[in-house]
Amino acid sequence: MIDYIELYENALDNIGEGLYILDNQGNFLYVNRALLKMTGYSRSELLRYTVRKLVEENKIDTSITDIVFATKQEVTMCQNIRKKNDTIYQQLLTASPIFDSEGNIKYIVAIARDVEELYKKYTHARMTKVISYLESKSANPYSEEDIVAESPEMKRLLESASQVADVDSAVLINGESGTGKEVIAHYIHDSSSRKDKEMVEVNCAAFPEALLEAELFGYEKGSFTGALNTGKQGLIEAADGSTLFLDEIDSLPLNLQGKILRVLETKTIKKIGSVKTQYVDFRLIAASNADLKRCVQEKRFREDLFYRLNVIPLLIPPLRNRKADIRPLAQYFLDFFCQKYDKVKYFSENVFSRMEQYEWQGNVRELRNFVERMVVMSSTSDIIINDIPEGMLEHMEVPEQRRRARFQEPARAERQREDVLSPGILKEEERFSLKDYLEQCEKHVIEEALEKCGTMESAAKILKINQSTISRKKAKYSIKSGYQRSEP
Repeated sequence: MIDYIELYENALDNIGEGLYILDNQGNFLYVNRALLKMTGYSRSELLRYTVRKLVEENKIDTSITDIVFATKQEVTMCQNIRKKNDTIYQQLLTASPIFDSEGNIKYIVAIARDVEELYKKYTHARMTKVISYLESKSANPYSEEDIVAESPEMKRLLESASQVADVDSAVLINGESGTGKEVIAHYIHDSSSRKDKEMVEVNCAAFPEALLEAELFGYEKGSFTGALNTGKQGLIEAADGSTLFLDEIDSLPLNLQGKILRVLETKTIKKIGSVKTQYVDFRLIAASNADLKRCVQEKRFREDLFYRLNVIPLLIPPLRNRKADIRPLAQYFLDFFCQKYDKVKYFSENVFSRMEQYEWQGNVRELRNFVERMVVMSSTSDIIINDIPEGMLEHMEVPEQRRRARFQEPARAERQREDVLSPGILKEEERFSLKDYLEQCEKHVIEEALEKCGTMESAAKILKINQSTISRKKAKYSIKSGYQRSEP
């Protein structure tokens, strides 16, 4: 015959959470093994305590039992506990009343979880995807399960991306800087039949114009001064059997656009210095944060290439237009950085609310960087992050503040010009270099234009230069922009 009492005691002793049972006087009737481990007390020691005595001896800061007796309802709260060795930890406590036949509380059953341990387990589960063994674990790191998409807009986008993953038609991904164009490109590739080979990524704005052709097409040995004696494989050839991702394709020089068009139409390449054509089997995904139709109208992008790329257009909405993604994205990045820096942090409702009100002009990248700053800069002793520190408020201006700032922009720019053009710099004759000085001025003007306009296209229009020139200058002066996927 089964001894149910022994069975129940063994079961309760083998669960990971602390558990105890009180009578209606606040006396401990039962404590399980996990609670003993959490507090450092023996079972006989705890069973001699009452809740009132724990409060009197400052072993707990708040009595949840009194609240349950007063409300006659289940109560969940955070409670600070002083262990036997006098160290303090925080636990998440849920206490539930058990009633007699007359509706009076007879017992209270409470489950206690160490907040730090709970969060470590949760973070580990999120990062390793070991959440449920009933879930089939995807080998694809950019599967739909791994892309945070709670908004209807992103769900529709992922559905469209899934539909086109297994066809070889060209895909053109448009979206503001920081929206995650590269992530969507990887999702399409990793959902396709070409996923066994790594996708080849090319940022068209990252290479000088003179070097870009050699990088894309490769070259034969001795084809030009400085060429390797062995020759070099081009990035298009490297994408054979895989996917070629051309990011910031609006930065592609006009003379190369025609060559790329021919490659797309014939699927053949000719290395620099070679007379032979070579067939390459690849699928093209291109991305741009500029309006390519406007680029065509301004004669900065070939119309025939635009139509060749725009077979399957995908538009990623900016984060400010999909507010439903802000909270889950922030939680995802919080989990990631807590694990990276070995911290335990939560965002309060106030912080989440502030994030949802902000416009996020830098999109997902800006949100990710903000969360990392919050994790790194918050006090080590604070588990709950309740507010945004003062130092960050300068970067968290609301739309009204941004509108007021526009009126102050001319005066601020004038002060900056006075600082940069100050004649006092000529006093330091030994260190003065006209070339360095002009480059400093050029970098400052480009940064100012990008900050004011938000996009390279608008900045180029204001500065009356080509967008490809801005792209090259950005690379030269290490002006930050672009979405990097080294981490989520």
